[in-house]
Amino acid sequence: MANDRLDHIGKLRAVFAEVSAEPLTSSVTLDTFKSNTFPMACMATFAKCIEYNVAANHDSSLAISHAIMSAGLRGICEDLIALKYLLRFDHQIANDIVLATSVLEIHTGIERQRDFIYLNNPTQLFVGSSHSMSDIRSNVKASKEELKGLWNKTGATNRPSIKAMAEYIKLDSLYSYLYFAASNHVHHNIRTLFITAWGSKDGPTGFSSTNLSDYYHAFNSFYGALLYCGIVWSGLPIDVLGNHQDHAAKVEAVLRQVGWWPETITRDEMNIKRINLVEIITNMNMREKEPPAGLSIFDELKIPVS
Repeated sequence: MANDRLDHIGKLRAVFAEVSAEPLTSSVTLDTFKSNTFPMACMATFAKCIEYNVAANHDSSLAISHAIMSAGLRGICEDLIALKYLLRFDHQIANDIVLATSVLEIHTGIERQRDFIYLNNPTQLFVGSSHSMSDIRSNVKASKEELKGLWNKTGATNRPSIKAMAEYIKLDSLYSYLYFAASNHVHHNIRTLFITAWGSKDGPTGFSSTNLSDYYHAFNSFYGALLYCGIVWSGLPIDVLGNHQDHAAKVEAVLRQVGWWPETITRDEMNIKRINLVEIITNMNMREKEPPAGLSIFDELKIPVS
């Protein structure tokens, strides 16, 4: 990968050094937690995103981590979409949905570990080990029904998919792109396995996730920073967002100067060594026939939820 495609990393590293110095605290106490679950989830998402960006813009000596970290982009993107979608509703409904979702996730986790740990290490005492499987499954069912009832109050028959939420808040192109890219590292994916193989045409071939570490480094840095801007501009109830507007403006300025946006299918993996004149002319003709339509992702991230 050309070194100029990594130039933005150093610039973003400096910005996120400033960002990470900002305090991330909340005045919510244990007694007031249940009435503030929505803003607490938003704050936790923001903290996770900032920490991801600090790590994503670290120096390349952590080569093995860059490929692994790509999977984390999907979670941050889905957090942003799901929480921004909840801005449609009043504070109490948003709180109730967040809390009920958390309760369902806990009961589901207990069910999964009861299935696995109880079978494989039955003497271990763990959360749920003293409950019968029928009681645990009853808790899961009750939690699902409670959550469904809350979504019914919003006019939905059930919890919308993240894809549907993304379409509603006009972030479907971002979600589709990052879902594809990050899911390659979450799910079984043959192409992702094959691009760990690197060598000359006559062999030998070596296998390592570090073979495209510069690519993953650039990808995580760029799109992690874009998601940071998305959270800052989201309107989510995060007390400290006002302190981050200037930081987001700096990040946006860096990203807008990047000529090469990291792709999901790269020239390196396709063994395309250089751009030829025919490709340039064909690309220009295509843009005349099918000009880009719609808002830029920077503008889409700034659209308020109605």
